[in-house]
Amino acid sequence: MEFLDARRLTGPSLIFDRPGTILDVSCTAEEASRLIPVWANHVTRMLEALDWPSARFASQQLSGGVSLVFSAPIDQLYAATEINEWAWAASAYELGASTEEPDFNAAVNTIRQSAEDEANDELMWLIDEANSHGKTLLWDDDFVSVGLGRGSRTWSVKDIPDAPEWESFHDIPVGIVTGTNGKTTTVRLAAHILKAAGQNVGVSSTDWISVNDKVLDRGDWSGPGGARTVLRERNVDVAILETARGGLLRRGLGVERADAALITNISEDHLGDFGSRDLDELLAVK
Repeated sequence: MEFLDARRLTGPSLIFDRPGTILDVSCTAEEASRLIPVWANHVTRMLEALDWPSARFASQQLSGGVSLVFSAPIDQLYAATEINEWAWAASAYELGASTEEPDFNAAVNTIRQSAEDEANDELMWLIDEANSHGKTLLWDDDFVSVGLGRGSRTWSVKDIPDAPEWESFHDIPVGIVTGTNGKTTTVRLAAHILKAAGQNVGVSSTDWISVNDKVLDRGDWSGPGGARTVLRERNVDVAILETARGGLLRRGLGVERADAALITNISEDHLGDFGSRDLDELLAVK
């Protein structure tokens, strides 16, 4: 067995529809079957020691390994990832894949401090309030926004208002485009049609982020960061978001809903990453 990666899941993904932390391990199917319950026991032990809320657990066996996931509050995802890394080290020792036993008490103290440093009660309050008012909320390490596009407002996560004007927030239509080939071309075509219909169109793609013909930033913005940037532009009437497999696998979707979604095609010329090593896995992700 070999540790591959531990990271945050910030949006809906193939495994979960909520935030959490994911651990990828390279192993055989037999090793995965032994690892899953041992890992879950170590995570549970750590959560109980930290007095964390109960978590949902999930696992998915993949070509060449397994992904192990548990849910966590969004203001504790870095600390949750530390838990996942510790749980792997403890599991590897218990299963004979490592000769070094991690110190449980030292890990508890370190992760407890990380959780305290990361906690943001105001952000969690805003999330609860947005849910109770039926408003869409987007968040990341630096910013949080309510509403989408023209109906949105964005604040620093350290400067959240006490009394947002909830009636002023609303959503805009959102389209998602994914697939193996043709995503960017399809996004451009859809944006052209919408602009011809008189809409201000926000686009995130592997080429750039733009509003109509104005490029806001160049580069590969086909992940959740690009989606959030477009959906926080207050002059956008409709958004078309290119969504590539890398962002889907690493972080999940940048939005929790869309009005339309298109899969252009699935082919074998973009395989190889853990979680998309064969056509069936890639299809499941898309």
